[in-house]
Amino acid sequence: MFGDVITKGRAIILCGMVIFSILGPLAHGAEMKVGYVDMQRALNESDAGKEAKVLMESEYQKFQNEIAQRQKELQAFQEALQRQGLMLSEKARQEKEKEYRSKLKEFKRWGEDRQTELKQKEMDLTKATLKGLGATVRKLGQEEKFTLILEKNEAVILFASKAIDLTDRVIQIFNSTSKK
Repeated sequence: MFGDVITKGRAIILCGMVIFSILGPLAHGAEMKVGYVDMQRALNESDAGKEAKVLMESEYQKFQNEIAQRQKELQAFQEALQRQGLMLSEKARQEKEKEYRSKLKEFKRWGEDRQTELKQKEMDLTKATLKGLGATVRKLGQEEKFTLILEKNEAVILFASKAIDLTDRVIQIFNSTSKK
């Protein structure tokens, strides 16, 4: 536990030293302009992020409905098998049990495959939105001559003034350029 704290402390100090060694010379010769963006918040609050969330919630709801329907069908098959089990010959009963196990196995495989598809679709939507947000941040940085723009969630920022938080501006610019 303490080893992790020491390692994180060293990483923070090392990152700080690297940033200041890079930015030190810049600070002496020119005005340094720094900002940060909370990309997670931008992802959640941008129009594209909200649309993706609504779409995925709809997809997951459809999936849940399909699961419920297929479970109901399996349960009905199993109940019919139990009712008919005493009336069927041993061979016929074994065939029905084998069919039930096959249907159950197919259901599980379908569920896993569908869940993997949904996760991939969610990752693709997130990736596309983050790509657009990243391009917006780069464009803002270049146009307004920022020296450095950090990502709040990735950089170790112990303190930052709200005055250099660019998240709302990035969301606004991204939303306006996405609609075109």
